[in-house]
Amino acid sequence: MKIYVLAFYLLVTAATCVAQDVVRIPADGREFSTALTTAIRQLPGGGTVQLEAGTYVVARPCDPGGADNITIQGVGPRTVIQFHQRYFGKDDRWIMNVTDQHDHWSFREFTFDGNSRFSPKVCDRDKIVKLRGDFFTVERVTVQNEAGRGFVTILGDDSRWLNCTFNNIGTNAGDSSVVHPGNKFLHAHRVLVSGCMGDLGRGHKTTFVDAVASDVIVTNNVIRGGKTGVILSWWKGAPENAVISNNILQSSGRSCRLNRKRKQGEYPRVVITNNVLVGPLQNQFGTGFVDSGNTLTEPLRIQEPGFQSKN
Repeated sequence: MKIYVLAFYLLVTAATCVAQDVVRIPADGREFSTALTTAIRQLPGGGTVQLEAGTYVVARPCDPGGADNITIQGVGPRTVIQFHQRYFGKDDRWIMNVTDQHDHWSFREFTFDGNSRFSPKVCDRDKIVKLRGDFFTVERVTVQNEAGRGFVTILGDDSRWLNCTFNNIGTNAGDSSVVHPGNKFLHAHRVLVSGCMGDLGRGHKTTFVDAVASDVIVTNNVIRGGKTGVILSWWKGAPENAVISNNILQSSGRSCRLNRKRKQGEYPRVVITNNVLVGPLQNQFGTGFVDSGNTLTEPLRIQEPGFQSKN
């Protein structure tokens, strides 16, 4: 287990760059992404964008301009960021969608409301925030009423989702994911998802954690609804390790799936332990798979040999 302790230590200690500068954005009805872009550009050395209590309306994407060491800080549930109803159309919707490298970013203590009642019937590519970079934290953020594909996609290493709440996600998406580190072009490393809760919605084709990543820890989460609890995937080569422990994952489909996309390879070790899993486990193309101490309410379903069960 030393590798998992090391991964957690790196996640906790890596994002240590704390800047002192603060730029405040008032909740005065201005378009949020424009105000956010202006605020970030006033923090060339990094700092905090402080949001007040009130509702901030998003009508276009933000361009943060390659900034590092940025914290977007609300004051809890009273800070609401919401898509404007006129932002819905044929194009994808984002708060941020950037290809430049951004490191040491944090999102803390606000609610994002996707305003899904105004969304089109098909809303597949909306992910709200997509960033490239290392050392990201999403903490005590609530995401609700999101029609598209979830909240944050992080294409980089050392990311944490802590004590967040997710409700009614992917309402109009054919395939949605809430926490999505990595993709087929970039394999992420050192991911922690802990203390999150919520109800993704009945019948929604939504996955709680869809990770193309190594050294993944998913622990102490309570998630209901959606299609799948956790998917661990890889495209180009075998990832390293994962621990899924002490969760309640009440998805309508599979609780956990190991999934090879296009390349050969296996997780050397995946430990799934002490979870309450309503949906079955599914293992595709993986042999280093250890299941211990879980409570299952449906029959275990394993597709490949090499499975070790201690239940």
